[in-house]
Amino acid sequence: MTFPSEPSSRRTWLRRCGGLGLPTLAQLTALSTFPALMTRPAAQAPSGASGSSAHGAPMAQVATGTLERWLDLPSRHLPTRPVDIWIPPGFKAGQPYRVLCMHDGQMLFDARTTWNRQAWMAHDASRWGPRAGSHGAMVAGASMGGLISLYALCEYPTVFSGAAGLSTHWVSVAASRSDLDKRQQDLSRAFLAYLEQHLPPAGQHRLWVDRGDDALDSLYEPGLRQFETLLRARGYGPDDAAVRVFPGTGHRESDWSGRLAQALAFIGPGGGGGASA
Repeated sequence: MTFPSEPSSRRTWLRRCGGLGLPTLAQLTALSTFPALMTRPAAQAPSGASGSSAHGAPMAQVATGTLERWLDLPSRHLPTRPVDIWIPPGFKAGQPYRVLCMHDGQMLFDARTTWNRQAWMAHDASRWGPRAGSHGAMVAGASMGGLISLYALCEYPTVFSGAAGLSTHWVSVAASRSDLDKRQQDLSRAFLAYLEQHLPPAGQHRLWVDRGDDALDSLYEPGLRQFETLLRARGYGPDDAAVRVFPGTGHRESDWSGRLAQALAFIGPGGGGGASA
């Protein structure tokens, strides 16, 4: 896989993501960075700071690396918002680093700062060292963050080399009211039609999608099955796309944290070789 090198600073690249036309991408959390560490923006919470930022959201604490909060990232589609950036230990300016853009930034790093006392980001510092070659950025999320991650890869295939959706929120889930159920089915058909038209050619990207079988996740089976059928019809084999079911898990950060490392290993450099559940 070949992707153009990224000469811009972290700040410039995040501004670029904020203007990609993705309603939730401006909420991303980026692990690691592209080259050229530029002057830190003025409106930035101190690296590794504790307590609350100017936006009132508490700063998470991380066991390794440092966490920075950049305030007032602009977007064409949403009000300005803070973005948290995890920087691996030993970071050196000027080197190319692997990049992971995560949705659900408020729930990633520190269970003590989240509403349900759960978090789901695993910090494997060795995974986020300087990168070799020209592997693109990765994007990942859970639930609706999984859908927007697939959308991001389809819209910007030269930016993202891989996407992961954990407990991907296939909107074909059955609802209790018939009118809502029809709306959900219409949305599902529309999104699957979009994917059929916009999936990048097989062999150039890696995808991971999964679900559990408990509670809300148990309703995702029809949508996930349809998407897997589409993937295989488009030539995505087990080395290109992993479709997994994790029995005994549901729609919780504690469940996602148990399999996130597998998803990132698959879509990251040297990944692949997954199998359908």
